[in-house]
Amino acid sequence: MQVKSLTLWLVAAVCIGPMALAWLLYFGPFDVADLPRLAGSRELVRPGVVLPEALRPEPEAADAPAPWALIYVQTSACDSACGEAVERIAAVRLALGDDLRRVRRKLVHGGERPSSADDATLDVVRIDAGRDADWLAAVATDEQLRAGRILIADPLGNLVASYPPDVAQKELLRDLKRLLSVSQIG
Repeated sequence: MQVKSLTLWLVAAVCIGPMALAWLLYFGPFDVADLPRLAGSRELVRPGVVLPEALRPEPEAADAPAPWALIYVQTSACDSACGEAVERIAAVRLALGDDLRRVRRKLVHGGERPSSADDATLDVVRIDAGRDADWLAAVATDEQLRAGRILIADPLGNLVASYPPDVAQKELLRDLKRLLSVSQIG
């Protein structure tokens, strides 16, 4: 009789235990701040920040899914540092290999159109800091935006991560590959 009772308790623990643990982890006294932070300079963009419709990248073909976006934003005029950052995100996109078509590059800038923006694979958009203030303020500070930021947006236009302009290409590539590998869209 004692073996049957032990077996019943073991079966109950195996069946109910994972649910109880999941409930405790979900509803327990834990906070996101308790989770270990990945190494790197990325800043996650708070949920709900969406690119304006005009800034969302278009698919390369009519029947293609919407692409992810690798965006360089600089509210000041695009200078040589801006040109270098645009070249660096081009190199990251090329390093994606087979996933190259799943990502579009975009330069969002204030001021005159830079001469380095003649690449056919680069979408260039001039922003108005007053009109675009809402989503820009949610991404970074004014100072950071004047210096430039690299952003990643999903195919639905949701901003995912923000990086300083001098982020290591390896870090950006690693994060982008990770996002593309788990994504069910784009």
